[in-house]
Amino acid sequence: MSQIIVTAGALGGLAIAARAVTATGDRVLMENPTYPNAIATLQHAGCRIAGVDVDLNGWDIGSISAALRQVAPRAVYLIPDFQHPTGALMPAEQRAELGAALRASRTAALIDESMVDVPLEQQTMPAPLGCFVADSITIGSASKSFWGGLRIGWLRVPDSRSAAVIAARLSLDLGAPVLEQLVLLQLLESENEIMTWRRAQLRASRDALAAALRAELPSWTVTPPRGGLAIWAELPEPVSSTLTSVAERHGVLLASGPSFAPEGGLERYLRLPYALPQASLVEAVRRLRLAWNETLTNGTRYPGRRALVA
Repeated sequence: MSQIIVTAGALGGLAIAARAVTATGDRVLMENPTYPNAIATLQHAGCRIAGVDVDLNGWDIGSISAALRQVAPRAVYLIPDFQHPTGALMPAEQRAELGAALRASRTAALIDESMVDVPLEQQTMPAPLGCFVADSITIGSASKSFWGGLRIGWLRVPDSRSAAVIAARLSLDLGAPVLEQLVLLQLLESENEIMTWRRAQLRASRDALAAALRAELPSWTVTPPRGGLAIWAELPEPVSSTLTSVAERHGVLLASGPSFAPEGGLERYLRLPYALPQASLVEAVRRLRLAWNETLTNGTRYPGRRALVA
């Protein structure tokens, strides 16, 4: 418990960790695609971002190892558990291989475990990536497990980095709200029951969204993930930014593929969350089909706008 620092959400934890291990101008390696708010947080910290590709099939550890040698980043930010937004889960053997590469390069590892509690197929989760990188900082959150409005997160910080992290924390905030921490303690007492219900709810919503997409938008490539909170859909045309602008006029707020790209691109992709009730998701897909048809018919390129993302 001495290695745990409670934060105001996972994003607040990332901001603290980034300030502790990087300085302005340092390079940071990130997955491509990755969480948009993480991109913004690291850029705000003055870091220069380099991307390494990940897709629905997962990671190429050889490519990551090569990037560690060629880019020589100060830190790397990874989401090995139901990667956001692809939903990929890094297998145990890759974790061991990647851990060896990180140790050899002496790169500070910032490991986001926010999605670790939402496997949807009752699968056994591999050992945490942090088990293979002794001086890594891991980031956790209650918002993905219990409720998006519960902005309580935490860092697991090795003793060798604790002084730097504590100093960084004091320059950003003075602590996480006590009331929310007490609420989380109550939830943790019933964690098994709550998470069993939540996983069943998410699994049903995921399946309903996938079925609606296949029925309404059969030209899209839709692969339901085995965990996490969103489907990473591939479009047959590179019009993600245009589509999200049109969809907003139909009452559907989405984040376009380029929002998840640390170095640009990904216009053929769209993240589709499934945290809403099934009926709402089916209606959203109906409206999305109208927006898609309008996008293709008009052939107009609307300026991309980043939506708020959970």
